Amino acid sequence: MDRATELIPEVKAFMRGIEGIGNDLCVVLVGSAARETQTENSDVDLLVISKEPTTDLDVPRRVHLVRATYDDFLKQLERGEDFEAWCVRLGVPVHDNGLWSEILARPESKVWPSWRKKVVHGATRLFLASELIEIGDPEASAEELLYTTGHIARGLLLKNNVFPLSRPELEDQVRAIGYPHLAAMHQQLRTNADNDGGDFLRRCQLYSKRLLVHLSAEDYRNCSKEIEKKKRTKLHKKANSK
Repeated sequence: MDRATELIPEVKAFMRGIEGIGNDLCVVLVGSAARETQTENSDVDLLVISKEPTTDLDVPRRVHLVRATYDDFLKQLERGEDFEAWCVRLGVPVHDNGLWSEILARPESKVWPSWRKKVVHGATRLFLASELIEIGDPEASAEELLYTTGHIARGLLLKNNVFPLSRPELEDQVRAIGYPHLAAMHQQLRTNADNDGGDFLRRCQLYSKRLLVHLSAEDYRNCSKEIEKKKRTKLHKKANSK
């Protein structure tokens, strides 16, 4: 076990709980705790990798557990998914039964995440946030806009050949590549700082759309068309059911 993880009580508790099956699992500390940027409100994020799907693991309070099989994790890496890419670049192994070393040696671990996927993820969240703003749910819309701006930040960083770090570190990263307004907006949403309510959320909404179009107008447009298509299908089904 890495010395840094020995100091985290939740990690020690989780490892005690899997003593009988430890040889079947690989455990990696990920998220802000792996970068030592966690706050007192942060969960402890652990990735568990095994040859076969795992169930019935004892998960301590404040531990957020991500499970993956060896094959599925490699597939996600090959597809350019940034969570898996983050894990292989910045994760801290707590217990390696050999699977983690194998993954790090595979060519899939060198695949650069897709910034264009961040446009699609960000646009999807933005459309949901817009709906929530319209129905007057500021708390839920602020949460969706936090995800939106996070996806945008990651997309911009990846496109600029900078690997995104944990959520609290994104702000300094995007400032460094020339997006101070995005950094301030993300920080305000992340920390639930006082704002001017609906006006702030609408500014976030408009600025997020502008950045998504800036990243890829084509991907944003295609995502918009797909969401509108799903809405029409849903309304059509609802009308026919009456």
